[in-house]
Amino acid sequence: MSDIIKTQRSLAIKAKYQKEHQFDHLYRLICRQDWIKDALDTILSNKGSKTAGIDGVTKKTLQSDTAKAEFVNELEAELR
Repeated sequence: MSDIIKTQRSLAIKAKYQKEHQFDHLYRLICRQDWIKDALDTILSNKGSKTAGIDGVTKKTLQSDTAKAEFVNELEAELR
């Protein structure tokens, strides 16, 4: 099981059983390269990933590992 899934499950359990808890520092998780890469891989594996996103990027644009790495780096920089 990946660290991302473990973290997500941990957060879900805490939210379920500690309803008054206010989470902080969640944005830092979204900005992590491993989370961005995992999200990108998930999106690119979807059937509907042939359609360009709002930014005009298509699955075809991200075919190479280099293109994916550049995209992840750019997105991380924009988020930060």
